[in-house]
Amino acid sequence: MASSVILMCKYGEVTLVVMATRGFGFNDLVESIHRKWKNLGSFELFYAVADHHNCILDNDEDFCSMIALAAAYGVTCVDVSVGIISSPTIECVRSFEYGECSTFQGEGEDPLDKFCIHHETVRLSADWVNLLKCVGQKFRGGVDDCGLPRPRCDL
Repeated sequence: MASSVILMCKYGEVTLVVMATRGFGFNDLVESIHRKWKNLGSFELFYAVADHHNCILDNDEDFCSMIALAAAYGVTCVDVSVGIISSPTIECVRSFEYGECSTFQGEGEDPLDKFCIHHETVRLSADWVNLLKCVGQKFRGGVDDCGLPRPRCDL
């Protein structure tokens, strides 16, 4: 980034002016927006440069593309719009703060149990199944001798 770019972040009727200088990235922009509008839930970002409107700003790659596009057009000011993501079908029981991570599962809990309710029967051969090399392979003592090396006999 050769110089700074001014980001005009608009949410509703309020505009947040952010100076994007060298080292400023997508996460810094999101943190600035969150500090300004603390009650903002899930949101999405779009920007407009020259004739390109509603460009998605979703990650660092998009942020770098926005800065490069602004430099290519010689623009020092970029309009960024903050939009609310609303989903009428999804309801969240618990609210989360920005930066808080949730796995929605307890310690040691297998997430597959939520999707697959049947349990597989563990076979007696489960411990030595990887020792089988070919179909019809025999072990002298049966399962007990499965892991032991065979002595060679030359007649």
